[in-house]
Amino acid sequence: MQEMWPKVTDTRILAHLIDPRGKDEGGYGHSLEELTRVYIDAEVADNVKTLMADLAKEHKTTKANVWKKVPLNDPHYELYAGMDPILAARLSQKLTPLVPSVSQKLIPYEHKLAEVCSYMERTGFLLDVEYTEKLSKDLKLRESMAKEILQKYGAEELNVNSTDQVADVIESFGVKIVGRTASGQKRKVDDALLSDLAEGDNPQLSEFANAVIEGKKAGKWRKTWVDTFLKERDGQDRCHASINPLRARTARMSITGIPAQTLPAGDWLIRRCFLAEDGHRIASVDYQAQELRVLAALSGDQTMIQAFENDADLHQLTADAAGVDRKVGKMANFLKVYGGGAAKLATSAGITFPAAKAVIDGFDRTYPGVQKLSAKLQREATQTGYIVTPMGRRLPVDEDRAYSALNYCLDPDVPILTTNLEHRPAWQIAVGDKLIGFDETTNPGNGKGSGWRRFRTSEVEAASIVVKPSVVVRDVKGQETICSSDHLWLVRRPNKQPRFTWVRSDQLHAGDLLLSIGTWEFDTSRTAGYLAGLYDGEGSLSGRAAGRKQTSLVFSQKPGDVMDTFVESMNRLGLVHSYYPSAPNSTSPTDTVSVQGIPKILRTIGTLRPERFVKRAWEVYEGAAIIGGRQLDEIPVESIEPVGSRELVSIQTSTRTLIANGYLSHNCIQSTSRDVTCKALVRLHEAGFTPYLRLPIHDEVLCSLPEGKANWGAQRIAELMSEDMGPVHIGTDPEVGGRSWGSLYLKKEDRAGCTDPYLLNPA
Repeated sequence: MQEMWPKVTDTRILAHLIDPRGKDEGGYGHSLEELTRVYIDAEVADNVKTLMADLAKEHKTTKANVWKKVPLNDPHYELYAGMDPILAARLSQKLTPLVPSVSQKLIPYEHKLAEVCSYMERTGFLLDVEYTEKLSKDLKLRESMAKEILQKYGAEELNVNSTDQVADVIESFGVKIVGRTASGQKRKVDDALLSDLAEGDNPQLSEFANAVIEGKKAGKWRKTWVDTFLKERDGQDRCHASINPLRARTARMSITGIPAQTLPAGDWLIRRCFLAEDGHRIASVDYQAQELRVLAALSGDQTMIQAFENDADLHQLTADAAGVDRKVGKMANFLKVYGGGAAKLATSAGITFPAAKAVIDGFDRTYPGVQKLSAKLQREATQTGYIVTPMGRRLPVDEDRAYSALNYCLDPDVPILTTNLEHRPAWQIAVGDKLIGFDETTNPGNGKGSGWRRFRTSEVEAASIVVKPSVVVRDVKGQETICSSDHLWLVRRPNKQPRFTWVRSDQLHAGDLLLSIGTWEFDTSRTAGYLAGLYDGEGSLSGRAAGRKQTSLVFSQKPGDVMDTFVESMNRLGLVHSYYPSAPNSTSPTDTVSVQGIPKILRTIGTLRPERFVKRAWEVYEGAAIIGGRQLDEIPVESIEPVGSRELVSIQTSTRTLIANGYLSHNCIQSTSRDVTCKALVRLHEAGFTPYLRLPIHDEVLCSLPEGKANWGAQRIAELMSEDMGPVHIGTDPEVGGRSWGSLYLKKEDRAGCTDPYLLNPA
């Protein structure tokens, strides 16, 4: 490898420097097939894609096993093998001149980084097979013991990962689970609930909850990590990580195989599986507040810089500015680094939105340089479509997401429709929440319905607070929506094509028709409770899920007091419906109340919240075509008025759409301190430390060092890793443990009774 690397040109690296976006992000992608399609020939790319499958089919095997069966002189094999270097050579000639001049110096740097990572991959990490096999058995025993406890409560076939099954047993103890998952379709049985029950006064329920916690944990740890290590080790009992130095558009590094970034935080049990070499000790060197120090250097904020120079507590400074606990101040600091804001802080810290907003405002007052940096990057992104990092990496920023340069944009109080049919204020929306969205573009193809957008379940991918020029959009019904001036609305302009189009807020005109599904609130009145009970007991839902063309929410009952009260109650609450008396010659003796059309059904279910139908709400909207006035309200715009710069909630969803204030709307999308760690890896390689490197973990480097020189080696590595960024020194903390990785995580109070020599740190 050492002889080959100086001769290597990696077209994936070149492509990433030209455009770091994947194909799903609007870029060309970086694989050989994707690059061949764009820069050489689409037909050749198709051949690359299908040749492996053809070989597997010919030899009656899978693509993963085809190389075990195909002869070396197979003409298709020779063609496939020969095409790769030919295509790579042609791509190299085409791509090298396309790398931006500002990024040309990154070509040798990224190749050197890839070389260092390849050596770490090749070396691997020594697995303590005896310990790992014993741990697997112990975890399996814990699963069995948990299952025995669960059987005591009539749960012989219970799957601890089945929310419904666990919830049924919990509620059999008389506990009413009021929380719901983000989809609204399942009762929420999370760690918080189980922990509360485990510490509760009911000994049987406590035992059950503890068994569920222990069974889930043991099963996950064994299957996800321990057994995987044993399965994937090589003949020398080493596990080999797969390190991708250019994983995301920001060039963030990723590690699979040994998923160091996702192992249980602060726990030694799983990390104990891995050992330093015989006669070596494990050492770790990590950066001191890397992201915040990089932010201080880039922003030039004097308060932040002086805080680091004086070893002041930055988290306490932020907390004191708003009069909150240090823990909340720490959350706020890191949320600002990653583009978060008051909404996310309120959710994470369990405080109100106004309190979270006060903390974020305090941050901005305390460190004004950060806000200036954000504004500068937004201007740069808006003007050029990208930002350039200090290393010369050009990062594209989507046109409608310029605010994401440091990281939808609606007033915090604008209601957002979730999949459990609640309209929640935008500030309460958090990453992972499930919303009702729809296709961003029409579906391609021919035939009836092929050009329609359809409603979809959408997941929140990002949520933060931004400050942007804003407008208030008023419709003819008097409803107002405050949003960013570049916020996109799905609009129908009469007598114009296409029928529906995306229009910015500041380009809306009076008379433009906004598509609306409407808004509603949960009615807690006795009348609503009566209707919800009848729907839960006697109602039915028919639609596409049952093979029908039209979705209907139906209640049937014989003529009499119950039906009369039902109809009167629906009228009283303003729930639109159709009443069908039993026909004289009908074989059915019942009258029927039917609610038809997606907005009316969702309003009825969302207002009354009959439990059975809230769970099935997805059947109403999922995949339903958006056909405009035949299905949705079309409400004319009355006026658009600028209201200056406002603090707004920025929400990014998986469909790039959501329903805000009832209207069908579009949503709007940063770089990392990755290069600080990566440059350090190159320096360590040049200083001869590569054979001792095991894993790069974000802002940490893990090493195996000879026992006699472990402390000196860790200190030297720490010196090489530390970096000065202008006025900010990014220091490091070296730590030397015993022979196992887990020794770095064993708590002091547990060391006294520990007899495992690999966990102990020799004097």
